[in-house]
Amino acid sequence: MRIYTLILFLAGLASCKTINHVADVQNTNIQLDSTVQFDSAITEMIQPYKIELDKEMNEVIGIAGEDLVKGKLNSSMGNFFSDLLHIQAEKYTDHDIAFAINNYGGLRIPSIPRGEITKGKIFELMPFDNTMVILEMPGPSVVALCNRIAEYGGWPVSFGLTMDIVESKATNILVNEEALDLSKTYHVVMTDYVANGGDKCHFLKDLVQDNTGLFIREVFIEGIEEWSEKGQELVHNSEVRIHKK
Repeated sequence: MRIYTLILFLAGLASCKTINHVADVQNTNIQLDSTVQFDSAITEMIQPYKIELDKEMNEVIGIAGEDLVKGKLNSSMGNFFSDLLHIQAEKYTDHDIAFAINNYGGLRIPSIPRGEITKGKIFELMPFDNTMVILEMPGPSVVALCNRIAEYGGWPVSFGLTMDIVESKATNILVNEEALDLSKTYHVVMTDYVANGGDKCHFLKDLVQDNTGLFIREVFIEGIEEWSEKGQELVHNSEVRIHKK
């Protein structure tokens, strides 16, 4: 968010002083309360940008027709946002997308309540600048990814992928209702963080990838706005994608 970055830069610039090297550190607990005074010059400098930022973050971009709640297995939030990632990826690439995934920790808030969704809420959901990546994944790499999902106890996955978890291993992996073909290459959508080996997915980082350069939160915002323009409330596809046995 450009305005947010500018505020932090101006605050830092306004407080620039001679840098001293630290020779010793002593810890003292200081309780902060309402008597603490803020630097009025910095506050005055930031205020116009804060007003503009607040206005943008409070903009309503859609309506949730239900509570979207985070969970490891087939949650309403997980299904909705992985589906949205899948749908949006198909708009920005010529690849035939097999499915999309989000690592569980990539969605940073526990729920989005029914009702108005603001742009700021999506920034809370995904505060980091993760970009949308499409990986070319051979069948064995898909197995490894599904095993990582199973080991964790479930990640959000989109339509197109179903699997069973048995003793923390993935079994009965189906892609578009067909058994996973180990000789085939699939196009799978995810964050650059996971594609580059994050969250114990080191086996992905050497695969061919198409990094769109698009921030996933911006992709989400655009998708929700398009949904809203059609007069539709946001609801999740409740199909069960991961069965734990």
